[in-house]
Amino acid sequence: MKQEEYCVIHPVRIYFSPRIDRCIKIGLPILLITLYMLYWFLVLPYELFLVQGGLLLAYFIPPAGKETIIPIGIELGIPWWTIATSVAFIDAITALFVVWNFDLIQKVPGIGTIIKKIVSQGYDYLQKHRWVDRLYVIGLVLFVMIPLQGTGGIGGAIIGNILGMKKGEIVGSVTCGAFLGSFLIGISMNSLHDQAGEMFWLVILFLAIIILVTIVFSLVYRIICNRRES
Repeated sequence: MKQEEYCVIHPVRIYFSPRIDRCIKIGLPILLITLYMLYWFLVLPYELFLVQGGLLLAYFIPPAGKETIIPIGIELGIPWWTIATSVAFIDAITALFVVWNFDLIQKVPGIGTIIKKIVSQGYDYLQKHRWVDRLYVIGLVLFVMIPLQGTGGIGGAIIGNILGMKKGEIVGSVTCGAFLGSFLIGISMNSLHDQAGEMFWLVILFLAIIILVTIVFSLVYRIICNRRES
C-alpha cells in the first residue's frame, strides 16, 4: 500500500506595519462618518442636512447630550428616527476611534489632559456605582443609555477600558446602549411633540434649565469639596 500523502495548507496571515495599522485605525472611523454624512446629504433636503450636521457637531461640546440634541432636531423638522440614528452612530464610531487610538489620544496636547481627567472621573464613577462593574457588558450598555451624565462614545469607551473589557465588547456595548437610549428619547420626544404642539419649546426650555442648574450645582459642590479636602 502506498502511504497516503496529506497536504496541510496553513492559513495566510497578513501583518500590517505599525504605520499602516495606525492609518487604518485613524482613517476608517473618519471614512465611515464621511460616508454616513454623504448618505444624508443625498437623502435629506439641504437645509435639514445643514441643521443635522450642526447638531451633530454640537453633540461633541458639553453639556450637549442625547437629551438635548434629539429634541431640538425633532423641533427643527428632522424626523426623530433620523436624528436618533445619527446620534447613536456618532457614539458608536467615536467609541471605535477611542478604543483603537486611546494611547495616541492621550499624547495629544490639551486633549490628553482632558482624557486623563475623564479617566479619573471614570474611576470615581465606578467607585460610587459598583453595579456597572458587576454587570460588566450590560452595565456599560445601561451606562451609555442613561442621559444627563455626559455619557456617549468617549465616556463609554473609557469606562469599558477601565473595566478591562475587550475592544469588541466595548464598541458593541456602546453601540447597543447608544441606539437604545437615542431611540427611547426620540420616540418619547416625538410623541410629546405631537401632543404638546407649540408647548414643546417650553418643555425643551424647562429641561434645559434643569440640566443647567444641575451642572452649576454639581460644579459648586465639587469646588466646595475640593476646598475642604485641601
